[in-house]
Amino acid sequence: MRSIESYCQDLLSSPCPTTAFDTLAYAHALLLYQIIRLFDGDIVAKRSADKDIPNLENAALSLLSHVHFEDPLFPAPDLPLDPIGPTKTFWKQWLFQESARRTMLFIFFFLQTYRMVSGGMLLACDGKMGLVHSWTLSAYLWRAKTPVEFARAWKERNHFVVTNAQFRKVLDEAKADDVDSFGRILLSAMMGEDEADGWLAERGGSLREELCF
Repeated sequence: MRSIESYCQDLLSSPCPTTAFDTLAYAHALLLYQIIRLFDGDIVAKRSADKDIPNLENAALSLLSHVHFEDPLFPAPDLPLDPIGPTKTFWKQWLFQESARRTMLFIFFFLQTYRMVSGGMLLACDGKMGLVHSWTLSAYLWRAKTPVEFARAWKERNHFVVTNAQFRKVLDEAKADDVDSFGRILLSAMMGEDEADGWLAERGGSLREELCF
């Protein structure tokens, strides 16, 4: 725990990141340090982590300036297989943006959970956690290993833009294999584990199998 505390303080004392990629890496690192320090059970680590909650919120807000939120009404681009160059560029940009969107959303979700368990003041329960946000639910896009796999998934599989935690279209149209681990975490948080497990089971999936990672 002393090593983790030292690494965390080194991170916090380092110059503020300026590039989009470094801002995302900074937010990832600080989020992981906060999770370890707050939930490991070490009293000293928790006390130190409590003081750094504003730093985590600031990291999320810094990341927000680099995030583009998808408009579900905007027509999806056509991704050619030949030439593959434009598709590869789009895929790399999409991977960064989707990772940033999910990271920012998870940090705010984490902060709300922290406020709830610590007796702090919660933001208004409007389903948005105090900000407008969206992310893309599609296991096939998220797991694509090459630009060709991504383009095929983009053309052949459904993907759902979830805006402000509105899952109605997902619940009506998605299949179990459309939903990746991040989607299952948020579904179980929204519906409760039993309801989410039942919804997935109805579609041939299982919540617990997918969350064992």
